[in-house]
Amino acid sequence: ILPTLFDGRSNHAREVLADVGERYDLPVLEPPIPKTVRFAEAPAVGRSILATARSSKGAQAYRDVATSLLARL
Repeated sequence: ILPTLFDGRSNHAREVLADVGERYDLPVLEPPIPKTVRFAEAPAVGRSILATARSSKGAQAYRDVATSLLARL
């Protein structure tokens, strides 16, 4: 499971994230991809978040998930 649009400010969101992998017996990839306005802006210019806002939290989270997946291979 790759959690996206994650808003970790609420207790409920953190609890759901902690529960979902266990409930469905599936691995949860980390870090969760945070909700950010940069994701809405990227398609407006026809580019990915990695091309439009390389240093944003969302772009960094995707790079971190990719790095963790490569390490598992």
